[in-house]
Amino acid sequence: MSDNAVNAGRRMAIRPTVDVTAGDLIYYNGFFGVSDDDIATGQLGTLILDVGVRDFTNVYGSTIAMGTIIYAAPSVIATSALLYPAASVPAGGRAIGRAAATGVASSATATLRVRIDAYN
Repeated sequence: MSDNAVNAGRRMAIRPTVDVTAGDLIYYNGFFGVSDDDIATGQLGTLILDVGVRDFTNVYGSTIAMGTIIYAAPSVIATSALLYPAASVPAGGRAIGRAAATGVASSATATLRVRIDAYN
C-alpha cells in the first residue's frame, strides 16, 4: 500500500461566496480557518487551517476564562465568525479551540485570544 503525502494540510485553496477580509475567521466547506488575504466573492484565495493562537474581537457580553472551549457557528458570513463559550453555543455550533488567555467582556477594543484547533 502506497502512502503518498499530498501536502502538509496547513492551507487550503478556496473560492468564497462572500467577500472576505484578511485575518477573518471563516467557515468554508466544513473547515474553520483564517483568510490569508482579502478575497473577493468567487475569486481564488487561501484559507489557513493551521492557525495557531490568534486574537479575535470578543463580541460576547462577559469575560471568558482561559481554557474555555470556544465555539463558532458553521455559517458563511461577510465578517469574521462570531465566537461563543459553551454556555451560549448557537444551534449547530462547533468547537473550534480554547481561550488561550482570559478575554475581558465585550467593549470597543476587547479581544479574545484563541488557540484554534486545525482539525475542527
